[in-house]
Amino acid sequence: MGTPGCLLSFTTLSTSNTFSRRGQHFQDMDSPSRCQEKKILPSAAIDRIALSIVKALINVHSRGILHCDLKTDNIMLMPGFQDQTGPQIKLIDFGKAINMADRPKYEHFRAKRHTEALRRSYHIHPAVILGAMSYTEYSEIYSLCMIFIEMAGDHFQYLKNTGEMCVNKNFVQRSPMNKVLWLLTTDILIL
Repeated sequence: MGTPGCLLSFTTLSTSNTFSRRGQHFQDMDSPSRCQEKKILPSAAIDRIALSIVKALINVHSRGILHCDLKTDNIMLMPGFQDQTGPQIKLIDFGKAINMADRPKYEHFRAKRHTEALRRSYHIHPAVILGAMSYTEYSEIYSLCMIFIEMAGDHFQYLKNTGEMCVNKNFVQRSPMNKVLWLLTTDILIL
């Protein structure tokens, strides 16, 4: 099944300044608690993870694919992350993915399910959930920036600022993925 890794969730526990890693090892099912322990991730690690997510998404888009379900639960932190020897992350769960060349994909929820869908799918732009817009690169940027905000918590203001800037822009005026990478890289270099 490949190299074991952890699914990563950047749930900030602001009172203890820790991040909760939850998930499972795919080849080490006897010790799932190894991924459930709390770890303090240094800012250099957060920087590498954020940049790796953007680069992975650029790679996916260059192949003509939209992930359509980008969230922290669909990001796998790889073993090479700790010693910086290999890929930092992998995007997983392409079950909702679409080919960019195909017809646009719209969500179709019944009106009474909109509230539940908006709550459960906070990482997807509300206009997509409501069926007003299709999935696009710009809806993926919204999801990416929601991940940045979640990763930042109360501790990484530059990441939160990048996320909020992209999320708050008009849907069709959102920066392209390469611009998000540039903004993030610039913010990291300034620190």
